[in-house]
Amino acid sequence: MLKACLVTTTCYGSPEEMRFKLACKLVRKAQEIGLPIFVVDGSPDAREISFRLRVAGATVFRQQTDGMGPARSEVLRHAIEQDYEAIGWVEPEKHTLIQHIPTLMGPVITDQCDMVIPQRISLETYPAYQRDSELEANRELASITGRPDLDLMSGPRFMNRKAAEIMAAYDGEYGNNWEILFVPVLHMLKAGLRITSVPVPYEHPEEQRAEDDEAMRRKRDIQREVLVAAMKKAAAAINY
Repeated sequence: MLKACLVTTTCYGSPEEMRFKLACKLVRKAQEIGLPIFVVDGSPDAREISFRLRVAGATVFRQQTDGMGPARSEVLRHAIEQDYEAIGWVEPEKHTLIQHIPTLMGPVITDQCDMVIPQRISLETYPAYQRDSELEANRELASITGRPDLDLMSGPRFMNRKAAEIMAAYDGEYGNNWEILFVPVLHMLKAGLRITSVPVPYEHPEEQRAEDDEAMRRKRDIQREVLVAAMKKAAAAINY
């Protein structure tokens, strides 16, 4: 059986933030199912945030490079350097996903595929605007990848070492925020890596179900537009 772990990144303004408390809950749940979890943290109050994450059970590294994308690359490299062969990237607040990790990681551990992307059976527990935005983004991304079965907007990625190395090597050419979870997938598909979709009855954390305000709606619009543009450019560059 392959040596497996989870990885994520965090950046919080205060240990009192609800999002930070959800991240600690995710770490504790990972411990309950026996999976080590590595965290690269870029919080301003690094000492207190890191301390609480360690108490919850995480191995924490201080972020060395600026930006969301570079932080994700860093945490993947930490797992690779410690010889993990099955690596799950998870969003820090989605603690309700942890119960599905054995199902999602299983095909990677048993070498049935190189990467698993969770396919959410329903998005009914999401705020309405977020749900509609992600469904639209998935439709646009499917027109680029030719893989409508892939729920790319779900976020988490479960991968073997080969796929993790490709993702960690992303250099930000098409953007340095969310793109690291998307553009490398296109390169993997082009290279013939086995990427599969596994349906899960995921439910969004109750703490994150409030409807978006106008600022958050605009952020979601920007994210969708940026990701689709990046994927189109990347696809053209590799003649996908």
